[in-house]
Amino acid sequence: MALLEPLTAAALAALLLGERLGPAGLTGAVLLAVAVLRAARGGQG
Repeated sequence: MALLEPLTAAALAALLLGERLGPAGLTGAVLLAVAVLRAARGGQG
């Protein structure tokens, strides 16, 4: 679950500071979120 730290930081920066992620950042965030969810579910799929 340590992989959620950069995703959380990016989300908080967007909410609190008005930062925006570019297309590469959004793609990375989605891939990271999917990887964490798959790992939490045991990697079955």
